[in-house]
Amino acid sequence: MGLICLFTYFISETKDLHINLSKSDSLISIVTKAYGRTFDKAGVRWVSTKDYFYFTLYGSEQQFAIDRTNEGYSDLERAIKPGDTVKIYYSNTTEIPNTNIYQLEKNGTVLESYKSYQKRNASSAGLSLFTGIILTVLALGYYFKLNLITILAWPVEGNKASG
Repeated sequence: MGLICLFTYFISETKDLHINLSKSDSLISIVTKAYGRTFDKAGVRWVSTKDYFYFTLYGSEQQFAIDRTNEGYSDLERAIKPGDTVKIYYSNTTEIPNTNIYQLEKNGTVLESYKSYQKRNASSAGLSLFTGIILTVLALGYYFKLNLITILAWPVEGNKASG
């Protein structure tokens, strides 16, 4: 069951790796809220356990968030303020917050590029694929009652028997 979940996660992470931005959802709107590491969910403010840069846009019900695992958000915090007009390319989702932001632009300047979105998702998909392979090998080893020593010794013992 876990392998099915990992496979599904791998597929979901790779589906957005090759999209055409001109065919994705886009929105040009005024920023109503912009903040890092706090999250306003249904009027309740709480501190997020994960670093995101959150923002909301006029005319949209969605709360958007940009996830840069290790890079920080100081540039976005300086560049995006309430009242600014931005353009985003994104995928509509029911997830709160919506982290499927492909690209973020302000005054024609790209603040968050599609390439960085691709890079984050590709590395996440690669990690899930690697984990899935390891779990599959371990599950097969358990099922066939094999252990690491038996598997590593098999080529050596197989050559002795044929020689």
